[in-house]
Amino acid sequence: MDQGEGSMDKKSTGFWCSETLTARVNDLVPKACGKTRVDRVAIELCLGHEVFITGQSTKRSVQPQEQISIPAGQMALLLTEERIKIPADAMGFISMKSGVKLHGLVNISGFHVDPGYDGHLVFSVFNSGPVSVPLTRGEPLFMLFVCSLDSATANLYDGARQGLTTITDEMVRGLQGTFPSPTALQKQIGIMQGNVTDEIARVETKIASIKWWAGIIGVILGVVLSGVGLAIWSAISSLMKK
Repeated sequence: MDQGEGSMDKKSTGFWCSETLTARVNDLVPKACGKTRVDRVAIELCLGHEVFITGQSTKRSVQPQEQISIPAGQMALLLTEERIKIPADAMGFISMKSGVKLHGLVNISGFHVDPGYDGHLVFSVFNSGPVSVPLTRGEPLFMLFVCSLDSATANLYDGARQGLTTITDEMVRGLQGTFPSPTALQKQIGIMQGNVTDEIARVETKIASIKWWAGIIGVILGVVLSGVGLAIWSAISSLMKK
């Protein structure tokens, strides 16, 4: 049965299985680190030597097995330990491992890697949880899935990140400053509520004091006015007797 002209040049598409990934892992991840491995249908990638966390002035280096911490409500740029290379007949898809996602860390960077890309990856993440999330260099945090195209493409990636080995200044510029997290905002609201409550208590104390003094002054005025009235009445009575 005729499948249509050109169909013989096409190949099947789909995500690579663990056997295919294992057979081609050295091509996909040249110079893989010791903890880089195939986990079912994904290649695990590790945290690398550079990170940038919002609230800090600049990116920082991370030593092997050193632990960093992403505060609640803050964003971070995380460089992978591995350099990856996507062939012309495939496309990569990236995600984070469920262990860190369950603690509130969310991948907000792109979710695909173009054919022909060759370089390290930078994950943009956001800590949506209520507490800081610790991460250790060299530990598997990310996943790379690979999917076959129906044929090799000549339209390979040739963007600014080709050959990437570091977190660039351009990436950091857009993330300067500290992000107002819900937890921080809640604390600020609590402080403001406490300040308002204290101020109300001070005002109520002042009002009570004013009322007390007003009562005393009223009594004094009453006494004085009563004395003055009595004196006037006595004077009028004396004049009337004359």
